[in-house]
Amino acid sequence: MQSVSCNRTWAIYKGMQEYFDSVHVVSTSNRHLLPQDEINTSSVPIADARTIDYRTIFQRRGNPSVAGEKAKTSLFGKTAAKLQSSFPTLYLFGEGNALYIRNAIQAAERILKTHRITHLFSTFPPYADHLVAAKLKRDYPELFWIADFRDLHVDPAQDNLLWRKYQQKVNRRILLDADLVTTVSEGLAQHLKDFHPCVQVLQNGVRASLQRSPERYPKFTIAYTGSMFQDKRRPDTLLAAIRQLIEKGICTVHDIELVYAGKDSAVWWPLVIRYGLQPIFKDLGLLSRKEAETIQQRSHINILLTYSTDTLKGNLTGKLYDYLAAGRPLLVVINGPTDAEIESLITETGAGIVVYHNEVERTVEFIAKLYDIWKHTHDLKHTYNASAMKKLMWPAILEEFVTKNKRILK
Repeated sequence: MQSVSCNRTWAIYKGMQEYFDSVHVVSTSNRHLLPQDEINTSSVPIADARTIDYRTIFQRRGNPSVAGEKAKTSLFGKTAAKLQSSFPTLYLFGEGNALYIRNAIQAAERILKTHRITHLFSTFPPYADHLVAAKLKRDYPELFWIADFRDLHVDPAQDNLLWRKYQQKVNRRILLDADLVTTVSEGLAQHLKDFHPCVQVLQNGVRASLQRSPERYPKFTIAYTGSMFQDKRRPDTLLAAIRQLIEKGICTVHDIELVYAGKDSAVWWPLVIRYGLQPIFKDLGLLSRKEAETIQQRSHINILLTYSTDTLKGNLTGKLYDYLAAGRPLLVVINGPTDAEIESLITETGAGIVVYHNEVERTVEFIAKLYDIWKHTHDLKHTYNASAMKKLMWPAILEEFVTKNKRILK
C-alpha cells in the first residue's frame, strides 16, 4: 500500500528470501481498498485476512481513511485515536480489530499446516499483528517470534493512550512470549527494554531502486513531503529563515520556491501567511509515493521535520531513509533537545545538516550557501559518503542482522 511503513515490511520480505527457503505473508484485505503502491505483488504468497474496520468503512464511502492533523487534534479526533490505540478498546475500534485478528490467525494456521514455517515476524503498528503472532506462538511454541516496533505503543512523548499503566502491563504480558524484540533506533530500544529482556535495533534501510537523477526544478526548490504530527513537527524555523533570506536580498521571490506535498495543507497555510511566503509557496496536496519521490529527487533541498524530548530520542522515521535515497541536500529540523543518533547519521552520510527549533541563523547559512552555488552554476551537485550509504542499504542492514543472530535464524 502507499505507506512509508510498507517500505520496511516489503524490504524485509524481499531480503529474507536470501536466508530462508520461503517467506509467506499474512495481510489485511484492506490492502485492496487503500491507495496502491506501484510495486507488483502478484507473485507474492499473500494470504488476505478479511477486515472490516474504520479504514474499510471510510474507503468504501469514498472518504479518505487518513485523517489530517486538524481532525486529529480535535477533541473527537483525540478520543477516537486513543480508543483505536488502547487496550481493550482496540479490539473494537482499532485498525484490524478482532475480526482481522481472528481471520489472520486462521490464515496463518493454514500456512503453518502446509509449509515448514520456523519463524514469525510481526510489526507494530497496528498492534493487531502482534496479537496474531502472540496467539500463534502460544499454540506453536517451537516457532521463533520476532516482534518488531516501527514506533512505540507506549510513547513517553505522546498523550495517545488511555490507562497508560494498564497498557504497559498488557505490553509486558504479550511480549513475554516473544523471542526477540526489534525496533528502528537505539532511542526506541531503550524504552522497549522495559517490556522485554532481548531488544535489538533493526534499523530502516535505503531502497537502492530509488537512486535516480531526474532533472532539477528550474527554481531553487526547498521541499517537504509528508505529514505533520500534532504540534511536534514545526516548520517555523525553516519559514523564518526563508523570510530572512528574502528580506536580506540573498534570494528573490522569483527564483526560490517552497514546495509542500501531503495531507496537512490546513496546517501549512496559516504559517505560510504569517511569514508572508504566499508568493513562493506551492501546495501540491496529497500525492502518490512515486510522485513524492520525484519531488524529493528534483528538489535542491529536502526538509525533514522531526522532534525529540528528554525521554525520547532516535526518532529515525522511514521518511528519513526516503530522503537519503533521493541523494539531495537534507535539512533536518528537530523540535526538542539534542538528538545524537540523528546527528550521527546525517554527519556520517554527509547528507546535510541538523538544526534545532529557533536555530534560524544556522538554517539561513545552510540555505544561503547552497543557493549561492546554484545561482552561479544553475546546478547543485551533492555527493553523499558512499561507504556510509552502502551500510544503510537494505541488503547490508539485513545481512548484519542475520549475521548477529546466526544461531537463532539458521
